[in-house]
Formats: sequence, C-alpha cells, structure tokens
Amino acid sequence: QWQISALANFELSDNVEAYGQFFFTKKENEFQQAPEAVSPTSSGQATGTVLITNADANPLFPVATRNFFAANRAFFDPDGDGIFTVRSTQRRFEEFGPRNTSITADSLGFTTGLRGAFAVGDETWRWDAFGQFARSDVNFLQSNLLSRSRTTLGLDAVVVGGQVRCRNNLLNCVPVNIFGTNTLTPAMASFLSVDTSRADDFERKVAGASITGSLFELPAGDVGAAFGVEWREETFSTLPDEISSSGDLAAQTVAPQPNGGKVSLSELFAEFRLPLLKELPAMESLVLEAAVRRSDYDTIGAVNTWKANLDWAVVDGVRVRGGVNRAIRAPNLNELFQTPTAGFTGGTDPCWTTRNPTQAVRDFCIRSGVPAGIINTFTPGASQGWFARSGGNPALQEEVADTITAGIVLTPSWLGGVQASLDYFEITVEDAIATVSSQQLVTACYTSLDANSSACRSIVRLPVSGQIDSVNAPLLNVASREVRGWDVRLGYGFEAPAWLSLPGSPGRLQFTYLGSLLEDDTTASLPNLPIVNCAGRYEGACSGDAVRITPKYRGQVRVGWDSGPMRLGLEWQMIGEIKLAPGAANQNGTISAWNYLDFNFGYELSERIRLTGGVTNVLDKQPPVLGFTGGGDSNTNIPLFDPLGRRYFLGVALTM
Repeated sequence: QWQISALANFELSDNVEAYGQFFFTKKENEFQQAPEAVSPTSSGQATGTVLITNADANPLFPVATRNFFAANRAFFDPDGDGIFTVRSTQRRFEEFGPRNTSITADSLGFTTGLRGAFAVGDETWRWDAFGQFARSDVNFLQSNLLSRSRTTLGLDAVVVGGQVRCRNNLLNCVPVNIFGTNTLTPAMASFLSVDTSRADDFERKVAGASITGSLFELPAGDVGAAFGVEWREETFSTLPDEISSSGDLAAQTVAPQPNGGKVSLSELFAEFRLPLLKELPAMESLVLEAAVRRSDYDTIGAVNTWKANLDWAVVDGVRVRGGVNRAIRAPNLNELFQTPTAGFTGGTDPCWTTRNPTQAVRDFCIRSGVPAGIINTFTPGASQGWFARSGGNPALQEEVADTITAGIVLTPSWLGGVQASLDYFEITVEDAIATVSSQQLVTACYTSLDANSSACRSIVRLPVSGQIDSVNAPLLNVASREVRGWDVRLGYGFEAPAWLSLPGSPGRLQFTYLGSLLEDDTTASLPNLPIVNCAGRYEGACSGDAVRITPKYRGQVRVGWDSGPMRLGLEWQMIGEIKLAPGAANQNGTISAWNYLDFNFGYELSERIRLTGGVTNVLDKQPPVLGFTGGGDSNTNIPLFDPLGRRYFLGVALTM
C-alpha cells in the first residue's frame, strides 16, 4: 500500500481561511486458494452436465472408460444421436494449480472549503463550507478457472492422420480427458483454464455547510448549538470481462453483467448542548446533549434520526453518562444494485447421514430430490457445499437501530494519571439488511418440512447425485439483531525516570487497556427459525466468507513511550476463545484464545519531517484453521484473524 496526502490552508482575511486536503492511495492485494473444485459443464447446459460426442470411441479415454460408455449407451445416449450426456460431474482441477487472485485499488480524493468566524452581539459564531470529491477504481484478476466453452471443444475429439485432434480447432483447441485423477497434461490444463477480470468504479461528491456558536446563557452556562446542511451523491459501475459476462466460467451459475447505480441525499441537522445544573451538592454539573437530523434519500425517502445524552459530573473525578439514540442505515449502492452472482460456500445438508436425519426428514429429502436408493448412504459430496446465489435488491428499505448506553468515568486527582471507565451498551436493530445465509435457508426448509415455503423453494438439487447445487439467498430487510455488552477502559500515564528518557528530553510512559465483554449477539433471520446467539460462536450462521465472528471477549493493551523526538508503541491484542455454534459439526471444536503483538514507532527528523513505521503481527502468528464450513474458502475468518502474518510499514510525513 502506498499513500500520498497533503494538507494546506491560507488566510484570506482575519476572519476567513481557505483550506484543502488531497490524498492518493494505491493498494495491491494478492491471495491464493486451492485448485478449483467445480462441476465441469458444457456450454449451454445445466451445472455439472457435459456432452461428449461418441464417448464410447473417444481416443483419449482409457479402454475401460470407453467400454463403460458403450455398455451403458441406452442411459447416456437414449436417442442414439451419438452425443453422450453425463450429469452431476464434479472434479478438483489439481492440474490447474492454485487459484490466484489480485486486487488493485487506486483511490483519490480532495476536499476544499472556506471557514471563518463572525460576531453576533457578544458571541462569536464559526462557520464552515466545503466541497468534496472522491473516486476509487478497483480491478480484480483471477486465474486458473475452468472454461465451459473450452471443456465443450476439448471433449469433442477425433483421430485425423493418426493423431488425436479437436473436431473444431477453435481457440487452438487441445483434446482433453477430464475423467480420473492427474489425467490432464500441462497442455490440456493450459487450454481448459482461463483468467477473468472485473473493473469496479466508485465516485462520491459531497457539499456541506455548518455554523456553531452560543444561542443564549442559562444559569448553568451557555447553550451551544450547531446547524448544518449537506448534500451527497454516490455512483458506481461494474464491468466484468467477456469471459465472465458470457457465462463461460464453469463455477458461475449466474453470469455477471455490466451494471451501475446512483444514490443521492440531502440532510439538515441541528445539535444542542444545554447545561442544566452546576455547583450543587453531588452535582458539579449536569449537561444535556441533543441532536436531530432529517435525511431525504432518493431511494428510501425521508427519515429522521435523533439522540439525547446526559453527562453528570457527580464530584471531582467521578462522572456518570448515559444516552439513547435512534439511527438508521440506508441500503448502500452494492446492496441496492449489485449484479446477481453465485459464489461457492461451505455448508451442511440435513439429509446427509452424518447429520442423523429422522425418518420424517429422510422422507422429505426424497421428495425434495435425493434419490431414494441412496438415502441411507447419502454422505457429503467432494465439494461439501453449494453455490449461494445473491444480488442487489432495489426494494430494500432502511435499517433502524435503537441504542441505550450508560456508564461511569473515574479520573481521581488523588491517583494522578489514572483513568477508568465502564460502559454498558444495548443495540437493537430492526429490518436489518442481510443476505439470509444459504445455510439458514437449508436449515429452515428441513425444519419446517414445507415444500412450498420460500426456504424450500430456494434450494436446487442435482438430478442424479441429489447433492444441493445452489441456494437462492437474496438480500432482504428480514433480520432483527440485538447486541448487549460492556466496554472497559483503564489508563495510567506518568513521567518516565531519567534512565528511560533521552538526554535533555523528559520521557513519558502511558499504559492503556481496552476491553469489550459481549453478553449477547442474537439474530432472528426467519420467522420459523430459532433465535441464534453468535456471541463467542462460529460456524453455521455465525461465521463464513463474509460473516465476522463476534468473540465474547476482545482486549487490547497499549504501552506507549515518548521522549523528545522519539515515540515507541507496543500493542497486545487479545481474542477470547470461540466455541462451535449449537448443532454445528466441526472437528476443530473450541478455538482457544488468540493473541497478536504489534509494534510502531515515530521519529521527528526535523520540525517539518516525521518518520513513522512498525511491524504488524510481530510474532508471525498464523490464523486458526476453522475448516471450509466454518471459514469458507480461506478456512479461517479473515474479518477477525490475520491471514497475512508478519509485515512491515514505513511512512514519511512532510509539513510545508
């Protein structure tokens, strides 16, 4: 990652200042995954269906394979046209090598504005007006993926002049044999595999203005206020390459198409600070802070949000605080307009014998597509998952969140340098925007045993193997979520002894502890499913490729030292143990507590030049392995655990 940023300001007069900010960031990310496990598919066919002309005489197939097709011609070629239809194929293409993905993002932005002050009677009011522009261009490239068209061409082989060739020599075709292990030569693998790319562009424009000052005076102090307006517009576009958009990738059940969208809104807001009482017994001060905001979106219409907080200074060094808050989150561009896609995900099928289905469930499994002849031996397929189909939903409405907080802050003067706080929080979200996970839909279907339910209608099984091929899991305003817990902060700072200070520069040490204790993280995603508490749990609805695990405990200890031009910092991050979600079957069991150590430093080379750097994940701690069903393709939970290991960073700040 590289970043260049600049800040500037210029006084136009005694009361007016112009300012500006610019940044450019370039990020390059690469990661590698196992060779593709996919269902080989001919062009224009259902997933896992390949068409092979004269399979009983294909010169690349072993004699046993040709004889098998010949002996079962009535099954594979019932109409006798010489085209053999093979369904429910699955294979991991080890010969392709690992899938490699690279993501390059170029982002730039600038802000410019004017700010100043003016007098209203004896009071001074401050104002700020600004404009902002930001753009991000992201390019994705993925390699070593199976092509449908190349599979179709390569399987249609003939003998010409004693040599095996493709019947149609398009794309420099190479005849292939996909049956068996290690049957693909390097030339075959090179022909069958393709690379694909996608370009995503995002743009934001913002304009706003605000004023702050004192309205009038109460016995306990001045009543402060802030008023403002803001306008924002966001646009995005996505452009997949022809290989992807034409539906040529075997792993895609839905071909992504060029797409784009726009969201705009205008806002008005007002904020107030009212000192209610002061200098009374057990009441040094009591202050009410209140705010209201009205936002008008071109997607969801007008919405109102508000907050009210009380700050009570009981005595010197003891402060009690609390508040209530109504917030909304409007659906973003991706949630509204994302092109329908299908991504492979891990999951467990209630019909598998490893799940010990009841007789009623087994009977329903047969009715829903599992062959009756294998129901008693029906075990996980090689892929241990299915394709989850999802996409944007322009009909989404806003999420609504209500928050309650209460806490105490201690800064006793008789313990110089000591700070402590304890806060309780409770957040309830209704109409949460969520992709009902494909696993939840599968579980809901085989809990209700109702073939006409939306959950059961979303499941598609392969016709021969009976394994789940895909699950339609759209974005909806369906979920409600409640999170409750405690935040703790402890701090202590003091002057460092002479032996811990640079000559002539008194040093200072600062110790800080931050902790979060999560009591509940409950979600109700579907009416006929039980409430799921994911606090400190993983797998099922509690983890996956894009689902972040929420540990019951997270903590951080920071040790900081500075003296003169030098600053050093050490951070110890702690993640509490994580248990399996109820009903989950994962051989990894409970994941023990996890720890990371980070180091950072800063040094002022001069008044204008500052050097910064550090090491992330100093001990090179690798993430825990959660398995495919618990962590998706990465086999871990990337939003929580560090998959990159030890890495270094260095930066220079220049003040003009």
